[in-house]
Amino acid sequence: MRDMRNECYSYTHKRDVSGNCHIACVEPDARMTGSSHGIKKGWFVYPILFDPVWKTRLCENYESQSSVNRAISQPTSPATGTDSQG
Repeated sequence: MRDMRNECYSYTHKRDVSGNCHIACVEPDARMTGSSHGIKKGWFVYPILFDPVWKTRLCENYESQSSVNRAISQPTSPATGTDSQG
């Protein structure tokens, strides 16, 4: 189940940060906000280095890895370029 704390871990635009347990985002949500405590402690420097536990809202740009994988695997018709389901 998607929530603020876990959505980033299945997000297609999540990037690991070398030598750090926090993550980065390459498709950040311009309206994203974080907890003032997490920001003060340096745990939420969005989008370059952050722990999603300090987010205060869901990401508007969220796209799961599984939805992208399903879209890529859908067969298309060579004649129309549309998916085979219609």
